[in-house]
Amino acid sequence: MLGVLAAAVADHQRLPSIPLTIPLRTSSMRIDAETAEWAIQEARASGRPHNEARRGVREIVTMVLTDGR
Repeated sequence: MLGVLAAAVADHQRLPSIPLTIPLRTSSMRIDAETAEWAIQEARASGRPHNEARRGVREIVTMVLTDGR
């Protein structure tokens, strides 16, 4: 049953077709599909449950936005 639920969640995850805009107080930043895919792959590879794996996604997105990688 857990495998079925995990497959259903994975099936609903989509990469953005256009960069996602993150509004900030005085400007905005963008996250592209490549960054989103990297974050998703790292989260899945961690083997952690969905909510726990979000920490890794936040870390990748923060790194990309702050380091300009």
